[in-house]
Amino acid sequence: MRRLFMAIALILAGLAPPDAAFARERKCLEYEPAVVRLTGVIRRHAALEPPMYDEGSQDKLVHYRSLHLDRPICIFGQTGFNSANPENMENIRQLQIVDSEPGYSKHARLVGHRVAITGTMWVGFNPRHHTSVLIDAQKIEKLP
Repeated sequence: MRRLFMAIALILAGLAPPDAAFARERKCLEYEPAVVRLTGVIRRHAALEPPMYDEGSQDKLVHYRSLHLDRPICIFGQTGFNSANPENMENIRQLQIVDSEPGYSKHARLVGHRVAITGTMWVGFNPRHHTSVLIDAQKIEKLP
């Protein structure tokens, strides 16, 4: 009986989709709508952004904040026809912070500090996204 269970387990393990095996082995996180809590240091960056279709023809200098993670993470891509986040990502060390609160500038005092950010992650898709993965910060707390 024990051999039968082992045989079934081995067969099922072989039938698992490769992406599921990737996520299970690496303990990967998931994109939105999953809520994650990540820790690291907030840093401020400057970058040139190309103009959008209605903004003229000059690149402009912008500032953005990112979370430099304590440890690299991997993220399990979503499957499905309409998935906006289909890619598995490995060795992610930095995420651009998107703060949906109107008080974005209130977090300026946290630049250079170690924080925990709770929010949802998604794949960058336009010239205003400066990292391959972004986090929509629902909560930012300073850590000791």
